[in-house]
Amino acid sequence: MSVNARTFEEKLDQQAVMERALLDGRTVADVVAVAAEMFKVSRMSAYRDVVQIKRRWKSEARRELDIAFGKALARRERLYRRAIVQADDAERADRPAVLLRALKLAHRIEIDRCELLGLYPKNRVVFTTNRPAPSARTISNVELSLTAGTFGEPVGRDVEGVPDDSRP
Repeated sequence: MSVNARTFEEKLDQQAVMERALLDGRTVADVVAVAAEMFKVSRMSAYRDVVQIKRRWKSEARRELDIAFGKALARRERLYRRAIVQADDAERADRPAVLLRALKLAHRIEIDRCELLGLYPKNRVVFTTNRPAPSARTISNVELSLTAGTFGEPVGRDVEGVPDDSRP
């Protein structure tokens, strides 16, 4: 072990201090500079600590996102089952208006669930030719507006000085 080596526990304690500083809005450069001086570690070690902190944040966010996604799907399943039960009850009671509303609700919930799962992409890109895409310098504003999904609305300005050839 080298003279300036720190133990695992020291490293975790130091990272906790650095994490609080980052959460308080301090810049990475400021946190690294202060940590290097305060903990008597190299700036590179402090930068590595920041990278580890950010990796931990990313993995925690991913886990939370997975949990939230699962909860959202479970809520939609529950609502869907309730709407189907309501539709069954309305059918048995011969109440066509309530039956229709319950079936429409169940259908909307199912569509929402499928959109959440990504089964109905909003902007599907379909390639119709095998020709290579032109470079950004040769794309006209008409092509840009079609690519951007504005379909004929003005894009705003020309691409890198290319004259606007969409006007007559």
